[in-house]
Amino acid sequence: MVGTVPRSLVDWMWPFVRCFTGSTWGHVLVLVAGALLSPGRRTVSAALRVMDLDQSGTAA
Repeated sequence: MVGTVPRSLVDWMWPFVRCFTGSTWGHVLVLVAGALLSPGRRTVSAALRVMDLDQSGTAA
């Protein structure tokens, strides 16, 4: 999962890694990246859409 977001985002979010379980961490990174890139309202749906995961069976 970490391979799908820029390394700079992982480094920026690293202070928060202990707030999440290992399996959740990758999802957090994808949602934060999507929220930063999405235009307009920053909803979970918009974040997944911009990361091209809106039609995926699994969120991330």
